[in-house]
Amino acid sequence: MAWGFTGCYEDKGDYDYRELAHATIGNVKAQYGASVGDTVIIKPEITFDIETKVGLKYEWSVELDSVFSREK
Repeated sequence: MAWGFTGCYEDKGDYDYRELAHATIGNVKAQYGASVGDTVIIKPEITFDIETKVGLKYEWSVELDSVFSREK
C-alpha cells in the first residue's frame, strides 16, 4: 500500500536551472621560454559564450602550486 502512495507523490524539487557560461582563453601560447631572472608578460584574452553578471575570481599560478596573482 505504501508503494501506491509514492507513485502519486508530486515532486516539488528546485528546477530553476540556468545556463552556465563557458570561458575561452586566447592569446596564450602552449609554451614559453625564459631564463632565470627574465620577465615574462602574458596578456590572455578571456571571452564567454554568454553574457554573465556573476562575480568572477581570478587566480594565476605556475604548475598549480604557487599562486602569484588574483588580479584580472
